[in-house]
Amino acid sequence: RVRSGERRVMAGRGGVRLVLAAAVALVDGVGVLGDLHVGQQEAWQRFKDVHGRTFASAAEEERRFEAFSRRLDAVANHASEASYSVALNHLSDALPEEVLSPLEGEVWPPKELTTSPGATSPPGEPPMLSGLDLSALPSAVDWSSEMNPLGRPLTTAVKDQLQCGACWAFTAVESVEATVAMNTHILESLSPQELIDCEVSWDKGCVGGNPAFAYPFVLRNGITSESIYPYVGRQGACREDLLKPISAIAGYHFLNPNREDELQSWVAVTPVAVGLCGTSNSFLLYSGGVYDDPTCGTDLNHAVLLVGYGTTDDGKDFWLAKNSWGRRWGEGGYIRLARGSGKPEGTCGLAKAPSFAFGGFGGNVSDPTTPVHDGQLAITLDTIRSYAEVFLIGVGVACATYLTVSFTKEYVDRRRRVSQRHVYTPVASASGSNHHDTSLFELASHHPQHASTGEYGTLGHLG
Repeated sequence: RVRSGERRVMAGRGGVRLVLAAAVALVDGVGVLGDLHVGQQEAWQRFKDVHGRTFASAAEEERRFEAFSRRLDAVANHASEASYSVALNHLSDALPEEVLSPLEGEVWPPKELTTSPGATSPPGEPPMLSGLDLSALPSAVDWSSEMNPLGRPLTTAVKDQLQCGACWAFTAVESVEATVAMNTHILESLSPQELIDCEVSWDKGCVGGNPAFAYPFVLRNGITSESIYPYVGRQGACREDLLKPISAIAGYHFLNPNREDELQSWVAVTPVAVGLCGTSNSFLLYSGGVYDDPTCGTDLNHAVLLVGYGTTDDGKDFWLAKNSWGRRWGEGGYIRLARGSGKPEGTCGLAKAPSFAFGGFGGNVSDPTTPVHDGQLAITLDTIRSYAEVFLIGVGVACATYLTVSFTKEYVDRRRRVSQRHVYTPVASASGSNHHDTSLFELASHHPQHASTGEYGTLGHLG
């Protein structure tokens, strides 16, 4: 089992973490704000000094101060008996759009992607994971360490998305990194900036996106290393001169939505990308423990990577998730989310839209061209097959249309010819052979009142 408080000890923060008691701590180990009754303006000034904050205008500082004040109140009012702790951090003055963004796509799995080459969705298993025994699950898994079935980590260092709402890109890249490392033993940081700049067919850069919409881009084009296409924290024009793919994937998989019970089976064999609601101040200010705020909501506006699960010494089940808000947030950049919440969608909606990439290959930054060839061949074959299916359907429709039109034309022509042949019915005279036969048409012309009654025989068209 993972021991509560021992799994992550705020590594790399330059000092011991101070937790809110009679003081409000800055979670970067720099110092404290002082007594809880300190004025907000004084606390704000200390926060700016610690983090080197400067603002372009008084209006911007006012917005930041209002956000900071709300977070300061949230820390002061946090229940001491809660299973998780909160503290001010480097995001305490962040605006919502800088760290959160709506996840694109309202239907899961996304209808636009379920029929795309490389996509698999329930109930089938993805080809690269078929045959694995998902029933005998370990009690704890951590894909960011050696505590997993492979005995080696599949995740790179925690990143910081800065003031760009591109959590979707970081999470998608991390899923690709994991499957590449799983298959090649090469753990290489790939480029979220490439997705932000170049994947614009569905995703919207720093404004929002969805990891699921990024997978087809990686499937078609591969993705380069972060060392080649580095992160800059804003969206720009796609740098084609930097598009040197070193890794690619064979496909991507959509899990059943709102099935937290099934989710564990998949996290036991691979990291899984999920969306959740990160609107609550308690989430933004999370500093440790098992997060179980019942008010955190379920509207998806943030993406993280589930890298494991476990149970604390006092019996709390949790998911271990890797965030993209830097190592100063949470437990060294990670969060433990309550598992088995009793709600189908899970804590903060984390089970509503799970997915992952699979069949990763490449990873060698010194050989940026080889990996994509095999993937492009598979994609080309899939494309040819798709076009062939469309062509055959088109031929069938054309043949059916031709036969239908031909039959209809022939039928109409036959009816028209028949309608032009009138019936001639001779009628004998009353006196027999002493009088000549008189045609029905002649009688009808002399007695029009009888023409339609049939008194002189049958009048009409064959048909």
